[in-house]
Amino acid sequence: MSKGYALRGLTLIETLTCIAIIGITMTMAVPALTRFNERIRISRESAELHQAISLARSLAITQRSRITLCPLSTRYECTRDWNQQLTAFNDSNSNRRVDAGETIYSSVSGISHSGALRHFNSSVISFDERGFAGFHTGSLSLCHSNQGGNFSGSVFIISRNGRIRPGTDRNGDGLPETPNGKNIPCPST
Repeated sequence: MSKGYALRGLTLIETLTCIAIIGITMTMAVPALTRFNERIRISRESAELHQAISLARSLAITQRSRITLCPLSTRYECTRDWNQQLTAFNDSNSNRRVDAGETIYSSVSGISHSGALRHFNSSVISFDERGFAGFHTGSLSLCHSNQGGNFSGSVFIISRNGRIRPGTDRNGDGLPETPNGKNIPCPST
């Protein structure tokens, strides 16, 4: 005689209970995952900015030449739209444009989403052969607005001697301040 095996499935009540548990879990997990992804994206974009500024300064010292970091127009001239792709290049004649014989070293992608804003108070960040920024100082900031309408961001402060330091949130409102104590500029809602 062969032994018979009884097949057992889930009852309708058990199936509905499992679906309800999965639904509740997803309802809680999706917003948390979205916030986590936003934080990762903001951290990555901030790290890219810091790396681009640091690389421009290092190249200026190692290449013994003026290196400029800026958003370029289609005519390879520096503009003030810091949300565009940023490019570091050898600017040996300090004319804020890529001329024949000047090397493009690196670039940082532009911002592709409307909830973010990069800001700098000038059209270029430029370092001389000693790594000094001279009069090309300021604060390069990045601000993001999330789905809840809250803002977060980072700022990198460039001193005359070329030092790059991150800004801090001294007033505890979630946004870092520039050296003059003002919050970084953020996208309008």
